[in-house]
Amino acid sequence: MDLSKPDKKIARALIDKGLEVAYEAALSETYDILKNWKSQKLDDRTAYMELYKVLNSHDHGIARRYNGLGGSRYFSTVLSLFLEEVLDQKDIEGFSDEVKNKLLLSKKSFEE
Repeated sequence: MDLSKPDKKIARALIDKGLEVAYEAALSETYDILKNWKSQKLDDRTAYMELYKVLNSHDHGIARRYNGLGGSRYFSTVLSLFLEEVLDQKDIEGFSDEVKNKLLLSKKSFEE
C-alpha cells in the first residue's frame, strides 16, 4: 500500500518506536545475563557466550526488519508491529482513515 506523505511521516515515527522497543528487549535480556554474571551465577565464558547469542539474535531480527527500509515497506512494517502488539490502536490514530481501516481490517483477518 502506498502511503501519502503525512502517513509516511506517522509511519516513520511508529517504526522508530518499534525499533526502540526492539533495542529495549535486547538490553533487558543482556541486563539479566550481566546481573547473573555479577552475582557469580554465571562464569565469564558462559556470560560472554550468552551475551553474544542474545545480541546476535536481536541484531538479526532488527536488521531483517529495519535495514534498507524504504517507503514502499512502511505499511507492511507498521502492520507487523501492530499485529505483534508493539503498536496499539491509539498509536495508529494519526493515520488517514484509509490506512487506519486497512490496518484494523488486516488485524481482524489475522485474528480470525
